[in-house]
Amino acid sequence: MDSYRVADGPEGDPPVVCTLGDDEMPGRVAEWRAALAAATAREETAGGVRLRFHRATDVAALAGLAAAENECCRWATFTITIGPDEVTMDVTGSAAARPSIVALYAN
Repeated sequence: MDSYRVADGPEGDPPVVCTLGDDEMPGRVAEWRAALAAATAREETAGGVRLRFHRATDVAALAGLAAAENECCRWATFTITIGPDEVTMDVTGSAAARPSIVALYAN
């Protein structure tokens, strides 16, 4: 969760760049590291990454973190699904964004 590649996507796709300020980056990275440490599995998908969490995961906190991330990284889409046995979060984006998504969320 330390770095990602910057790329320009096809016209209409948001550029793969983070607008978070340097002073905010360490805190955000720490939040994601904590959230990702709770994942029971991480798997690459055609569109990005799927994260799996225990059903008891604090979904509101996970959604809040995803919403905050989407403010500075408009190239990523976060979809949270609450199922009977687990919570999943899919992180997807354009073809240009996929390498950054995998680097940030799959490892």
